[in-house]
Amino acid sequence: MMDWEPINTAPQDGTVISLKGSWPKTTEIIELVGLYEAGGYTEGWVDRDRHNVFYATHWMPLPMDIEAQIINRLYEALELIDAPLDLLQIVSSWRDTQPAEETLKQLEAFIERQREGE
Repeated sequence: MMDWEPINTAPQDGTVISLKGSWPKTTEIIELVGLYEAGGYTEGWVDRDRHNVFYATHWMPLPMDIEAQIINRLYEALELIDAPLDLLQIVSSWRDTQPAEETLKQLEAFIERQREGE
């Protein structure tokens, strides 16, 4: 799990990220999804719809969706590859009928088995 980082380390290139801070004229700390808007009507941290200025103090990357996690784990598994048939069966099951969550579990188990065998 990611930790909150100081806002001065956040990307300011339009990347959508999780933000922690407050709305103007409030002291309530909240979390929202937003980005840094440079130029135009507003410059600074704004909500995802770019309608409201937000006083951000901390940030973290957005969590990856399940399919992005599968792709990342596939690349990791390919680096450890000693059993291509096992990996091919996992990927084939995912593409045909298997739910993404089950595929991710199988990939993580495959990677762990490969690491234990090193």
